[in-house]
Amino acid sequence: MTDETQIELDRHKKICNSFFDTVIFSILNYQRGPLNFQDNFFLRVSDEFVETLSAVEILMKNGYRNQCRRECRFILELAIKAAYINQQNDNENFKVQIENFQNLLKDPGITIIKQLKYSFFADSPDLIEEFSLQVRRMYGTLCKYVHTSPDQLIEKIEIAEKRTTLGKLTIEEYRALNDEIGKTFSYITVLLFNSMPQYVVGDFLEPRKDNYYFNKSRFIAKIDEAFDYKHERRAKLEELKKQRNSEIEF
Repeated sequence: MTDETQIELDRHKKICNSFFDTVIFSILNYQRGPLNFQDNFFLRVSDEFVETLSAVEILMKNGYRNQCRRECRFILELAIKAAYINQQNDNENFKVQIENFQNLLKDPGITIIKQLKYSFFADSPDLIEEFSLQVRRMYGTLCKYVHTSPDQLIEKIEIAEKRTTLGKLTIEEYRALNDEIGKTFSYITVLLFNSMPQYVVGDFLEPRKDNYYFNKSRFIAKIDEAFDYKHERRAKLEELKKQRNSEIEF
């Protein structure tokens, strides 16, 4: 195994750990508040995110690149529709939410993302538009791998010819797949945070985690910025702002 490959394997582990920690913390911390966990549709389907995360780790380990993309497409669509159900049915019981979710499934697309509201981006309409655009682009990319196509088969043959080890990804494949998984999981995290009470998100992001992969996201950085008012941050705020800006990559 080359050093470059190990770097990408380590990055993949960091991405997965960051996503897992985000989801699990949100579930546990939400339940300590006054709201009923059963009424939050996003959290009620959170087991899908955890299970898919485990599947992605196994698939990537075995070199199943396109299957990883199919799993990512599945949970990205689910996150968008779960966020929509949360916003449109926040006072409804789970049975009503399920019925409305069933109606959403009649449309396999994600056009409803344009109807979502983002409490953390309320003062940044341009950022909302940029987020929506980036998610739609990623979703379009992932959708190319839902069904086997001639182009996909040709691509697989070309990639197989470059591989030196059966069942292992090339370093280029590792990088590309990590980029896609990292961005997809970061988009879902943004949707999750905007579906949570502020105290849940604040407790997770403060104290700030230097090893948190999604610090690379400009959208997560904007959410993190919302907690700069906290007393724990005031003494070192300028240093924190410089660090946050320096970490953004996508």
